[in-house]
Amino acid sequence: MAQANTPAYRRVSRVTRSTMKLEPEKQFYLKIASRINESANAGKKNADGSERKRANVMLATNMVTGEEVQIVVPTVLHSNLLTLYPDHSYVGRAFEITRHAPGNGKDYSTFDVWEVDPSPNESKK
Repeated sequence: MAQANTPAYRRVSRVTRSTMKLEPEKQFYLKIASRINESANAGKKNADGSERKRANVMLATNMVTGEEVQIVVPTVLHSNLLTLYPDHSYVGRAFEITRHAPGNGKDYSTFDVWEVDPSPNESKK
């Protein structure tokens, strides 16, 4: 019998991903693996009975941990990426993304986005 942590069968591909939240004032190093798409919330309702708005999501690799994650993409970040990388050319690229808390009476977050070289910075070792 296989041990608890050892799969009995060879895994082919991961179907589900953990969801990563972009917390304010923290740097995230991500290699984007998919286009930004609407989530599959079809038919789901809010508590008041209204239809739930679909979230924009993308798949990425957390470059620090190597974990493959799903990210809910805020509207401002979505707009930034599509403006600067037309035709979804952000896919396959690596970024440092910092979300800033809303300020100056605004109800939305702003972002610092840097494209980065996905190779580890050797000078830090």
